[in-house]
Amino acid sequence: SCSYVSFGEQNIVLSEGWNIFSTYVIPSNASFNDVINPIQENIIIAKNYLGAAYLPDWDFNGIGDLNNLVGYQIKVDTNCILTVEGQLIAPETVSVPILQGWNFISYLRESSANAELVLENISETLIIVKDFMGNAYLPNWDYNGIGDFQVGQGYQLKAYSSSELHYLSNDSEYRISKQQKIENKTENIDFNL
Repeated sequence: SCSYVSFGEQNIVLSEGWNIFSTYVIPSNASFNDVINPIQENIIIAKNYLGAAYLPDWDFNGIGDLNNLVGYQIKVDTNCILTVEGQLIAPETVSVPILQGWNFISYLRESSANAELVLENISETLIIVKDFMGNAYLPNWDYNGIGDFQVGQGYQLKAYSSSELHYLSNDSEYRISKQQKIENKTENIDFNL
């Protein structure tokens, strides 16, 4: 018997400066060099959760092959789009390993979903989750400053203990959250009224 494998591409939007990205596409050639070659001239540095680096100016690939189950920190000198082509991952078929301590996790769904709901099955092991801008989700405090997990992004996560994160399929919906995103913006208040 032969199982159907779908192929496609993902366009990952990167903002000038630091980002954390991940992809639901398994590239035909998984070498990190090849995967990010289309935007190589814009990359300053990329790192995995262990701090292993990809340095294009030095032609140095300390990361090796792309792992779809983790996210990568990347610093680019301009806004750009990374296109990854290959086999599409069905998110419900994989489990994302969560290690004790710090992780960069991938978000493998093709649509955004509330961070609290996505992480519900591992929430008791979580200390903090952050997006690339530093917005935080703190489950112990019922605080969600991230809002929704976004397609193409990765997330920094700190856990008390190891576990596995399971995503719903792309044609399933997470139930509506009771918790709204908390806007944590400072305002200038003029006290000289």
